[in-house]
Amino acid sequence: MRQIASITVIALFAIATGCAKMQDKPVADNAPSIQASGIKAGFEAQKSYGAAMPAVPATQSVADVAPQFAAMVGQSVKMSGRIGKVCQKKGCWMMLTEGEQAVRVKFGSHAFFIPKDSSGNAVAFGVLEAIKMPLAEAKHMAKDAGIDPDTITEAAEEYQLVATSLVIETKG
Repeated sequence: MRQIASITVIALFAIATGCAKMQDKPVADNAPSIQASGIKAGFEAQKSYGAAMPAVPATQSVADVAPQFAAMVGQSVKMSGRIGKVCQKKGCWMMLTEGEQAVRVKFGSHAFFIPKDSSGNAVAFGVLEAIKMPLAEAKHMAKDAGIDPDTITEAAEEYQLVATSLVIETKG
């Protein structure tokens, strides 16, 4: 699969309470359900995590929603894009990207996790939040993303989708 060449600075960070607090949570509870129909034509299956994906609202691409993030904080949103970085500690967050646009997707209050090697297209449904992250948290999230934390030199602000539902396309 094609690697995403450039992910914005927003794509380097997440909330520090993420991976560090879930050491004792069993990953076995994360077993995905497999459904016969794909998100798009040409895909034979999809893996679903969390609650069933709601029919509404309509799915919007990350690139279409990103310019409106500030106005959409607190609202339920269903976004599609490609999976970028995934938390390499437990799979407790991922980046949903499209071109230069990205949003961090967290999985509720660690309600579920995804495989650390997840890739491809995905649709996530949840509530959009604006996050202010202190420097220590930004460094922690960079480390969990496999990025040298010493390259992070200041606090960060980002938008996150706190997802209750996630569907990842698979080829079978």
